[in-house]
Amino acid sequence: MNEKLQKKISSLAVAKYRQSHGLFVAEGPHVVESFMAIRSAGGGESPDNWEIESIVYTDRMAQTAAKASKLGIKTEIVDSRAFQKISDTKSPQGILAVIKIPQNKMSKIRTQDRIIIADGISDPGNMGTIIRSAAAFGFSGLVTTHGSTDLFGPKVVRASQGALAYVTALNRVPIEQIRETVEDNYLILALSAKGKSEITGISTGSKRIALIIGSEIKGISSELQTLATEQIRIPISNKIESLNASAAAAIAMFYLTRQK
Repeated sequence: MNEKLQKKISSLAVAKYRQSHGLFVAEGPHVVESFMAIRSAGGGESPDNWEIESIVYTDRMAQTAAKASKLGIKTEIVDSRAFQKISDTKSPQGILAVIKIPQNKMSKIRTQDRIIIADGISDPGNMGTIIRSAAAFGFSGLVTTHGSTDLFGPKVVRASQGALAYVTALNRVPIEQIRETVEDNYLILALSAKGKSEITGISTGSKRIALIIGSEIKGISSELQTLATEQIRIPISNKIESLNASAAAAIAMFYLTRQK
């Protein structure tokens, strides 16, 4: 691998370089194969056609790289020492993909029947887990507000375990743009430990759903609270003050999916 490519891939660990290059890194065999599967299916299972610019791998991942080559994806083999220099993990698994960040707009988010609005979710692990749950329960649109972690950061992508490939995602959108998109078009539910209504009493019928998830510390911003059709809570033991944001999101999405 030439030094220029090495520096480029390494730089994608930093948000400003992801933005300037319009690229992010997906590392690990399961994550890479998820994005490859979208390419193989012609985008059929995903709202986005993810474009893989290249795959870098070590010899132990030769079989996966061969599949990528058959799909017309550029591949490059490197030794484990060179791979360590571009990896974002302590124990690299020997394969990563450099992928173009989709140029989505709120108009595309609006085409999804079920969406998540992640408000100020700053922990990458929580965000990645929320993405996994969204993909699992058919919430195919995901929007974050300012103050949230970057959806295309390496820790978020890894935590999503490839589920990012199955959602339309939009980073750090101004609340006014969110309002213009969801108001009058969705049943907007704000999930809060202090919500007035238990989620078990909510009936969604055939309505389109926008579920707002706030951070554990700050909760949902006042602007989004006023936007919500209803503030809901998950009934839990009074011994516990609240649930982890990603756990609460998963429970809520599961229940709302059963309602649909």
